[in-house]
Amino acid sequence: MTTLDVLVLGAGPAGLALAAACARVGLSVAVAAPDPEAPWIPNYGAWAAELPDGWRGWAEAAWPEVVVHVDDARRHVLPGPYVKVDGRRLQASLLAGVPDRRRGTAEDAPAARVVVDATGAESPRVPRRGRADPGWQVAWGEVLEVDGAPPEALLMDWRNPGPSPGEPPSFLYALPLPDGRWFAEETVLVSRPKVSPEVLRARLSRRLDRMQVRVRARHEVERCRIPMGMPLPTGSVPAFGSAAGFIHPATGYSLATSLRLADPAARAIAGALDGRAGAMGPTAALHAACWPVDRVRAWAFHRFGMEALVHMDLSSVREFFDAFFQHPPAVWGGWLAGTLPSAGIATAMLSHFGRVGWRVRGQLVATSLGPDGLRLVGDLVSPR
Repeated sequence: MTTLDVLVLGAGPAGLALAAACARVGLSVAVAAPDPEAPWIPNYGAWAAELPDGWRGWAEAAWPEVVVHVDDARRHVLPGPYVKVDGRRLQASLLAGVPDRRRGTAEDAPAARVVVDATGAESPRVPRRGRADPGWQVAWGEVLEVDGAPPEALLMDWRNPGPSPGEPPSFLYALPLPDGRWFAEETVLVSRPKVSPEVLRARLSRRLDRMQVRVRARHEVERCRIPMGMPLPTGSVPAFGSAAGFIHPATGYSLATSLRLADPAARAIAGALDGRAGAMGPTAALHAACWPVDRVRAWAFHRFGMEALVHMDLSSVREFFDAFFQHPPAVWGGWLAGTLPSAGIATAMLSHFGRVGWRVRGQLVATSLGPDGLRLVGDLVSPR
């Protein structure tokens, strides 16, 4: 039996993107999953600037700008394009590049020189650097036929209804779709412990009532739970996508990162297998391609931001994001995309501290002086 160069476990966006990239660099590759062609359930959005060339071929819609409502008086209009990805078209595009697809699990998969885990953030096969105590992004989304929906694309709407006492704040993420339907999602950006999606279902209903949006039909429902700030992998097991820590600790985004890193990751694996990486084996080469030192430091800053947000109430979150979107687009865009270098993040954090009021400053200082601040210092000093 012929041994494959690469076997990718998992057929989500990350797994298929890596497998297709491996095929493009000439590696023999297969994907293994219980059902490699199962439809993807999550809805994906991203800034066009983060996506690889050709994104228009699998975009459901794109908007030249998106809006953030901080409260009834403050709003920010952010330049795009912002893209809602058509998961079916993206999946079909990636599947076309991976003809060898196997039904099964790691236990009954074919032999390969490198087996890459792309099965998700909570994979038990991927060792991590420390104990997992994630924050949780939870959302309830619906695709609706409505009357009275706002025509603008809403990245974040922090206006009422506010949370009940003791519950974390949430925002509305809403996109008017080309076919006249409306995608609306009530989202807790990050909390610990996680909120029940049913809480957000009720909150979305109250919000739509207050907005005087009348629902005529519901077509799709999405329940979303994303672990945020999971410890980074040790690099001892080949991993990619959210299994490799690609979920942005402060936003929950990971799709664009997986698509962006697929080609460099495939080249790293190929170089190691044919000896071009020197003494570095494919596992180490893959980890180095995904997690260069500066990206580890940037991730540490992102995780610190997540921990600060976990402890903020609605008033503080509003103030935080009102100041955040006053930064230049290159700064807030780089932070959201996870592409801003660590030095740029440090500069932006100092500037941000000066933009917020004393209450939020106090919360940021408290986070800095606690265990999360100590962890940040440790990760910056010793990122490996």
